[in-house]
Amino acid sequence: MQSYSEIESNIKAAFREHPEIADNRENRAIIRAFVEKHNASYNLATLRVAIKAQRAELEREREYARAVEPAPVSPSSEPSRPGGYHSRGLDYLIHLEETETPAPGPKRTIHASVEKVREVIAAIQAEDRTFLPSDKNIRFIFSWLQDNDAAGGFTLENVRTAVMALSYPIAQLERIEAPPRPPSPAAPKPEPEKLESWQLPLTATRQQLRNASPEALKDYLRRAREAQKK
Repeated sequence: MQSYSEIESNIKAAFREHPEIADNRENRAIIRAFVEKHNASYNLATLRVAIKAQRAELEREREYARAVEPAPVSPSSEPSRPGGYHSRGLDYLIHLEETETPAPGPKRTIHASVEKVREVIAAIQAEDRTFLPSDKNIRFIFSWLQDNDAAGGFTLENVRTAVMALSYPIAQLERIEAPPRPPSPAAPKPEPEKLESWQLPLTATRQQLRNASPEALKDYLRRAREAQKK
């Protein structure tokens, strides 16, 4: 069970990686809904996937939007800079890159025994019936864990996050096609009426009704009322 402080720290770190996304209540609600929908934990890798998948719905940071807009430059007020136009938005981006992007360190190697792989993949299949335990999918998962330097290695939580990342917004994993639904059973046909020679069928035509005797009409109306009650 993750503590509140750990969740809060991971959410803040994920938003810091995307300065163009506003870290506000509305955006946090969108991210939390995505994480809980996929039954995932609030680790940094999962939150990165959530922001990437929900990017279109997240509000942009207004200060960032103003910063990256080219500022009007007057030739008399600002001298030309060597190397072409250099907006204050670009200065802002360079500042973020220099101050907030840590130098990449060596990535850990992901190892797992055959038994561990089978155990985790079986759990993923139980959660996602369309997941195909193919060699290609397992290679994709190991590659994703390696590229994202997943702490803990080939754990259920990490693999769950990898499957989510490899499925949204672009599906990269092989899937089991859902079997077609069986056709609906045909409605039973009504048994044909067993009538005497003088009786009228319930499908009698107007001509048959006009030519029928009073007794046959009375019998016809009785059977028609009984048929409507069924």
